[in-house]
Amino acid sequence: MPNVHSVSDITNILSTIIQNKFAFQGVWIHGKIVETFPPNGIHLSDGRYSIACGDDNENTNLFANLEQGPQVYYVYGKVILSPKKSKYRFSVTKIYPNQFANQSKKCSDIGPDLQTTIAQLERDLQTAIEKQLEIVQVHGKISSIKQKGGFKLLYLKDANPDKQINAEVIECAIPQRIDSRIAVTPGSDVWVRGQINIFQKASVYQIVASDIQRVPSPDLQEDEAQIVTTVEDYFKEFQGFSIAKECEIQMGVDQRRPDIVLIDSEGIFAAIAECKRNNVFGYGLKQLKSYLCATDTRFGVFANRTDRDTWIFYENLRHNRFRRIDRFEFEKRVVESPNTQYQHQNKIKALESKCEQLKSEICRFKQKESEWKEKIQQFEALLNNLKNDLLA
Repeated sequence: MPNVHSVSDITNILSTIIQNKFAFQGVWIHGKIVETFPPNGIHLSDGRYSIACGDDNENTNLFANLEQGPQVYYVYGKVILSPKKSKYRFSVTKIYPNQFANQSKKCSDIGPDLQTTIAQLERDLQTAIEKQLEIVQVHGKISSIKQKGGFKLLYLKDANPDKQINAEVIECAIPQRIDSRIAVTPGSDVWVRGQINIFQKASVYQIVASDIQRVPSPDLQEDEAQIVTTVEDYFKEFQGFSIAKECEIQMGVDQRRPDIVLIDSEGIFAAIAECKRNNVFGYGLKQLKSYLCATDTRFGVFANRTDRDTWIFYENLRHNRFRRIDRFEFEKRVVESPNTQYQHQNKIKALESKCEQLKSEICRFKQKESEWKEKIQQFEALLNNLKNDLLA
């Protein structure tokens, strides 16, 4: 999988984004205290949004005697990460009650150019992350798993054993539709792909997953023949289909042989599978897509492991466009949907034949119409002659 980051890579990238943006370094925010975490933490809220605040200077006691309530506080500081918890917080160096901030000369540094709302601060944080990290792919080892709402939350640490103790953690939110595809447990080595998201209510940064795969163990060596046999056995589960191995196809002036082809009852390719040994990835995917384009086959499967959960499934959208689908969608649609363009072509030919028949019928009716018009004209001429004879 290309461009895979470690957990510590993601932490470093996020830290750099925050440190390099002025809006997150040295600003005032204001709100009410909705929760305290003695001795050095509070949750500040503007009524809708909230952010965790911490006093990171052990020699100060900024939060002493602060209580929850209607009092509004002005807080000065900067955004920092808490990478061992996959959280961010506002590191506080000054805090003033609202009345004191309005009256005291000590607070003259609370200028409008240094002020922002909690909502705006968190929106800016989300925007800055999205600009730098649209989609990320992270490799890590699952340290723990929780269930929350409709999501399973995985907590990833670096897969490197030397970095497991006191290591950074990143939270991954796995939707139900993805969770149902693959079974994982604490200790599983996985790849997670998705979008970095700010979960404002908990001051958490997380990956909202669009895909998750188990990482092949380097100790488990599987050759291509094993993988081909496994995919062949999988294709045998499709009732009403046949299987061809090393089926010859024409690609320009060349002839190629995809590993396995699933063929429907009409002899049309329903799916093509390309198999490679462990750790071969990019080249195999390109091969599969070229076969799909050349044959116009609707679905494709790429496998470089015997584990079905690691296989990649594609729908051929044609014109060299492909859509990644999961195994369950593949299994449903390969049976229910028309498999290839050729079935559509057969329908088109049948319609064209019907159209020709209708054209012939129309021509025949037009010919009959012409004959009847001629007979009507003859009858009208005869009628006129009779009228003339009677008048004479």
